[in-house]
Amino acid sequence: MKLSAVLLAIVTAGLCGCSAEWSKEPLPTKYSLAENGCITSEKSQAASGMCWAFTTIKCVESSLLTRGYETDAEKLDLSENHLVWYTHDTADAPITDATPDGVYIQPSYDGVKYYVGAGWLTSVSALASGIGPVCEEEMPFRAALKQMTKETQKLADEGKTEKYGGEYLLCKAADLTGNSKAVKRSVMENGALMIGYCYDKNSFQKGDPVTYRNAEPNEANHAAAVIGWDDTIPKESFKNQPAHDGGWLIQDSAPNSLDCNTYYVAYDDPTIAFMGSMVMGKRADYGRIYQYDGVLDEGADYMESFLSVKGVETRAANVFTAEEDGLLTAVGIWTSMPNQQVTVSVCKDVPDGVPDGGQSAAEQKTVVGYAGYGIVELETPVQLKKGDTFSIVVSYRNCGDKGVLKVEGSGSDVDTGYVTVVSHFHSEKGESYIWIDGSGWCDLSEENTAKLLGRDAVQNNACIKAFVR
Repeated sequence: MKLSAVLLAIVTAGLCGCSAEWSKEPLPTKYSLAENGCITSEKSQAASGMCWAFTTIKCVESSLLTRGYETDAEKLDLSENHLVWYTHDTADAPITDATPDGVYIQPSYDGVKYYVGAGWLTSVSALASGIGPVCEEEMPFRAALKQMTKETQKLADEGKTEKYGGEYLLCKAADLTGNSKAVKRSVMENGALMIGYCYDKNSFQKGDPVTYRNAEPNEANHAAAVIGWDDTIPKESFKNQPAHDGGWLIQDSAPNSLDCNTYYVAYDDPTIAFMGSMVMGKRADYGRIYQYDGVLDEGADYMESFLSVKGVETRAANVFTAEEDGLLTAVGIWTSMPNQQVTVSVCKDVPDGVPDGGQSAAEQKTVVGYAGYGIVELETPVQLKKGDTFSIVVSYRNCGDKGVLKVEGSGSDVDTGYVTVVSHFHSEKGESYIWIDGSGWCDLSEENTAKLLGRDAVQNNACIKAFVR
């Protein structure tokens, strides 16, 4: 099972602005992706802690089917193992400044990657960075976890699998927690989404259909895929009777005593902590990813990894060097609230320490209608030559004291009781900047910048990506 508990913090309650805009067409009282050929067959995670990975891949497959990139739900089968293998690293030696960025599990032993939980943030950041998805046959799942470890390590050692690859890329991920209409609209338009809740074998009610509701507001510990809903299921059909009718149609990868992996979770189950989408696009449409951020973990307070400065807006920038000729067509950013006002600028021939200097190549204002991650496609693409120094400058409209700029943060160590999960980040001078009134552009890799921001440690890179094809 093993859903990272820290995704409980990824909730949009109390955010500035309204919820994301969706179609105004009336919603049906019941809906099922399965009945529309937009969900793949049930899979079992066996005794692993991979609920988050099985749910993620289920959402990815469903998005591809719903959006028409794939058409055969019976044949579509992507690899959960690949996602887990390249999302988490293992390390026995102490982690130092020289250790590459990543999410590390200590100590290391056969199968440990498959027991450690994660959540939506980890999955979204991994997919957005270009990790997979790949076909199941490339890195198959095995119920024998130690055997799977040895087989997968052999594949990696022989160069038969790669971390970054696959035909598709995550282009949008929306935190829709607490907005049932947006959840329903997203299921219909984009496919299945992830739900986080508390899994308790005693909360099932056998029947037709099987239903589920927790009695107490326990902490979420499990992830599954929302594949539909039914507003008409009587509240009396739930074991721990809710106040209202209806429930979310769930496809689950965890084995249970009823041998039923598709069931309804009550709309007002008190343990539902999170609901988030993952929307896929064609990798070829975006090209090479320029980025400093990679896999992010739920080990630290989610909202603590968003920064803001005093004033009307928070400005940040990443500076890159083009590795080949190409056309800069899009920018990837995170937002912490619905209807976030953002201005994206591109500069070329950027001088040291002044990311908005040099030649202004493009500027675009937009409103991102949801909290989460998304790709902003530039109305005016920018031609780059190999060796060009270019910057992506992003200005976020502030909302009180709420953080608006996503950064890697200072990292974290989380003791799960049997292993420690270490989120390790580092940054280099000249990569990421933030504008602070009275100080100008400040390098996020420097301790003095952290002090100016009121942080105890360096916050490392800004989570801003550039797409060049």
